[in-house]
Order: sequence, then structure tokens, then C-alpha cells
Amino acid sequence: MVFGGATCVTLGSVLSGRFVNHVCRKRLVVLVGGIQSVCIIAYTTVPSLWFATGARFVGSGMAGVMFSALGSLSPEQSPRFRGTMMSIHTAMQSIRNALGAGIGGPALIHFDYELVGISLGILAVIGAIIIRVFAVDPIHSKRSPT
Repeated sequence: MVFGGATCVTLGSVLSGRFVNHVCRKRLVVLVGGIQSVCIIAYTTVPSLWFATGARFVGSGMAGVMFSALGSLSPEQSPRFRGTMMSIHTAMQSIRNALGAGIGGPALIHFDYELVGISLGILAVIGAIIIRVFAVDPIHSKRSPT
């Protein structure tokens, strides 16, 4: 299961360049974020092992696409400060990982697995909405980035 998920993340990352060429980075992040949130909720709540495994692998592939597209979108939010934006992006990934373990672990102990999965899926939707509202893709946008 872990090897399959890691393989899907890797394939998603490698294939994301093709998707970015057809769909702008911002739209791609929002689209795959939405798909990933549905997959997260599905694989933590469905009773079928095969369906849950499929949802897990599809969600992992979407995560790979999103990580790559978001990694190229975040430095473009302030083109004059690309280096700083890359540093902020990396720092936020570290904070995300620490908060995920710090909050997810106790939540898993006190609540059930399904509730944690549903909460994570809802947070993924909120993240996609934030990107949709606030991010600018300067290559595919008429307004200039600030």
C-alpha cells in the first residue's frame, strides 16, 4: 500500500508537466485538490477494500500533480522575490507536516479514522478554495501579479 501510494505520487509529479501545458497551474492545483479531497474522504469511509485502495492510489497521484504544480505556482506570486517565495513555500511545507502530525495524531487517538479522513478532505477543499481566490497565475492571467 505504501509503495503503491509512493509510486502514484511519483508518477503524478512526473506527468504534471503535461497537464500544466494544457491547463494553467492555478486551475490544475484547484482541480486536483478537489479530486484529492474526494479520494481522501472515499478511502477513509468506504467499506470496500478494493475501492478504498483505488481511491488511495488516485488520491496519491493527484497529490503528486498538485505538489509539482503548486511548487511552480508559489514563486510566481511575487516574481520580484522568487527566491523568498520559494523559501516561504518550503517553510510552509515543513509547518504543514508538523501540524499534520501534531494535530492528526491526537485526533486519530481521540476520534475514529473516518472522522480524521473527512476532516482532512474538508481541509483540502478549503485549501483549493484559498488557491482559487487568492493565487495569481501570471502566465494565464490578465491581471499582473503583485
